[in-house]
Amino acid sequence: MNTMKSQLTRIGLTAVILGAGLISGSLRAIEISNDQAGVISRITTELLSRLHFSNNDLDLERSREFLENYLDSLDPRRMVFLSTDVDQLRESYGDRMFDFIANNRASIAFDIFDKYLRRLEQRVEHAHKLIDSEFDFTINEDLQRDRSEEPWPATDEDAQELWRKRIKDEFLRSRNTKDSDEQIREKLHKRYRTLFNMLSNYDNEEVLQTFLSALGETFDPHSSYMSPTEAKNFEIQNIDLSFFGIGAVLQSLDGYTQIVRLIPGGPAEESKELNPKDRIIAVGQGDEEPVDTVEMKLNKVVDMIRGPRGTTVKLTILPEDDSGQKVVTLVRDKIKLEEQLAKARLIEEVLLSGELLRIGVLDLNQFYDNCSDHLAILIGKLKEKKVDGIVLNLAGNSGGLLPEAQKVAGLFIKSGPIVVVKEVTGNQMTLRDPDPDIVYDGPLVVLTDKMSASASEIVAAALQDHERGIVVGNKTTHGKGTVQTVLDLRRYILSRVIDTPGKLKLTVSKFYRIEGSTTQKDGVTPDIVLPSVLDYMDLGEASLDNALESDRIQSRARYKPFDLVLDYVGTLRQNSEKRVTESQDFTYVMEDINMIREKKEDKTITLNEELRKKEIEENKKRKELRDEERRNRPARKGMVLELTMKDIEDGRDFTAVTEESLLEELRNSGSLDEEEEEEEPFLYVVDPYLEESVQIMADYIGLLREKKKLAGDKSLVMDW
Repeated sequence: MNTMKSQLTRIGLTAVILGAGLISGSLRAIEISNDQAGVISRITTELLSRLHFSNNDLDLERSREFLENYLDSLDPRRMVFLSTDVDQLRESYGDRMFDFIANNRASIAFDIFDKYLRRLEQRVEHAHKLIDSEFDFTINEDLQRDRSEEPWPATDEDAQELWRKRIKDEFLRSRNTKDSDEQIREKLHKRYRTLFNMLSNYDNEEVLQTFLSALGETFDPHSSYMSPTEAKNFEIQNIDLSFFGIGAVLQSLDGYTQIVRLIPGGPAEESKELNPKDRIIAVGQGDEEPVDTVEMKLNKVVDMIRGPRGTTVKLTILPEDDSGQKVVTLVRDKIKLEEQLAKARLIEEVLLSGELLRIGVLDLNQFYDNCSDHLAILIGKLKEKKVDGIVLNLAGNSGGLLPEAQKVAGLFIKSGPIVVVKEVTGNQMTLRDPDPDIVYDGPLVVLTDKMSASASEIVAAALQDHERGIVVGNKTTHGKGTVQTVLDLRRYILSRVIDTPGKLKLTVSKFYRIEGSTTQKDGVTPDIVLPSVLDYMDLGEASLDNALESDRIQSRARYKPFDLVLDYVGTLRQNSEKRVTESQDFTYVMEDINMIREKKEDKTITLNEELRKKEIEENKKRKELRDEERRNRPARKGMVLELTMKDIEDGRDFTAVTEESLLEELRNSGSLDEEEEEEEPFLYVVDPYLEESVQIMADYIGLLREKKKLAGDKSLVMDW
């Protein structure tokens, strides 16, 4: 099993933190009896085996994997159970998981959980003794960063040694703060009391969700069971679109609350202080003492982060690179729906010849309802400004509505296939551009990254297959080429058994490119690759256990490529590689990539205080030097203008974007504290990836003009 085992289901499903409007207070757990749990388990298993896209059998191999998933969900760091415990559980249940479930018996879920609690009680009792002991931080010893693939400890002595290093590491991390050793001990004691009390109070509903989600994950990473409470949460999330919060997607992983992605326009994203893979280890309300969240249930952390609009929440963050914890202060706000809407930028690019090109940029953060109509309006505004080319920016776009993906791709072609959907029955359906009109027929570049997923990948792949534009981005996009549906189990279980049995999310179909391959797992490989640290982080679909495999179909989609890529991409790639080599920003990126590679190869973190401090100081100094160099750069020669849908609604035209205007926006949102104000943080008016995309567009325009391709291509009329 790889390091991302049970990534989305370790004691808590992925939660979208869109704000307090999601749930008014905590939802009360639904009482589920053992008998009811047995029926829910049987129905869930039957639906997965019959309706999941993979059509896999409930065989011995899946039974064993089911058990392994459940054990890893309970003990992801493999520090609680002993190997003898695991061997006994494998012998008792490994081959018989589905036999129990077929007989409406979910007792194995609770028996295993009880065994886990008994072992955890022993470990926590020992942890309290360790917290009160003295540690020698001068000796050279290391802690393994990830134990998810390691054997469980063979003896209690082995387990105690693992916990000694764990507590020492947590103590050492806290010594980087202003807390005294006594304060650190008090916090650690509280952490482990909270941990044990929380898990001891797990009810049947919570245990069942962990258990059946472990089953769902044997089919693929996106199939899971939602308990009645979680199902109610899901309903509210998808009905109420007015939210207060920080704007982040979180998950529980290895005992930590980890950031999956940031919601554009939310306080978290606007702070510029948070990144995917960062871990939240404490949450504070205003000036109150932060509450430790390590090993805390995800839903509880979510409740702590939510709060009234305008109030302050302080997150203690442990960066993904272990560079030292920091406190990020955010002001809760309504997640501005207008910030989620498409917007346009007009970027002036001054060539060496002195010629001024006007490049339009369409920023699309998600495929929401009517986003294609908004893009069409924005394209019209850009054409009024006589732009020379357009960049469609899908970087960070995690997907959305499939019909909108069809329409967005259709804005740039007259007609033709967009994507092929293969259903669980084996039927194939080719989805086409629904509109015969073309909104924009000029030079096109599509910018993607590792976080571009699902609908984003459909659009990028379709435009690439049609050879309609140049795709630029990380080595690949995210690689999510599957579709999930949510089944209400009330349709399958009589109400007299249980009124609210929860929901089942499962994968029912798969996307294929019009040329026959799939974006699943492989993603979309761009025509021009730009280096990124995201390529070296476990962020894509391929990093998840049991992700459905990449394959091909015999596509029946018929289309004629526009022939606007292959003749030019070689030259464009060479020019881009030269610029990237000479770019200071991409030099910084390569330095970060090398550091990530080293950490992955090392797989340990030092428990020597001086060495730890030295690493933290080096990271801090590196950031300061970079910010200083960036602040001293000459200003861009060309202007950058912006137009939002709200501007259009209010009758406003494009307005200039400057570092000062960006800084003022952050001040108004409460995303800057006094220390950051004094430091004058460097802000990108145009980030390096978009800047390079604009440069590629400038080269592309030159090549198209040089070969007079636009005037001579009858399949695509260009209005120059």
